[in-house]
Amino acid sequence: MYDLMKMSPSTDLKDQTISIRMAGVDAPEGSHFGRPAQAFAQESLAWLKSHAEGKTVYCQLTRRDQYGRIVAIPCLKPRLLPGFLATGKCLSLEMLRAGWVEVYEQAGAEYGRWGKDEFLRIQAEAQAARRGIWKYGVNIESAAEYKRRYAAATEVEPPSKTVTSAKKASKRSLLRRFLPWSR
Repeated sequence: MYDLMKMSPSTDLKDQTISIRMAGVDAPEGSHFGRPAQAFAQESLAWLKSHAEGKTVYCQLTRRDQYGRIVAIPCLKPRLLPGFLATGKCLSLEMLRAGWVEVYEQAGAEYGRWGKDEFLRIQAEAQAARRGIWKYGVNIESAAEYKRRYAAATEVEPPSKTVTSAKKASKRSLLRRFLPWSR
């Protein structure tokens, strides 16, 4: 038996945690790898935490993505008639309805039993009502565009290996000058 007050999630649950990518939706990108966060990234994550944290979430696993994450359709436990056939609210659709994510339309997108048309219909409703990320209109940089922009910027800029190689060569030449036997 675990004492939950003393349990550290970072150590005790590390090998029991599964990264899941929510099927059918793409959220604003948070800051990582030295890149700034997209607008509304914090608000989107806060919405998800407030609606899922501490609750029972059932995940219909669909596949693994190119990063090894499991793509799943997360559903909250139904309030009435919990059981095998009863499903609660789909978190992907609820986030879409609240306007905190957009429809993921890249290759291999999964939409479950609802289908892509239902996802697009709900997104259009959120856009028309200017909810969440659509607060200032529909002309926003999508999460996919954001990722492409930074991928293109990374490809254009030469990696810092040339600087590192030059530093190593400089150190080697100094060693050779002062320690001739180090060749």
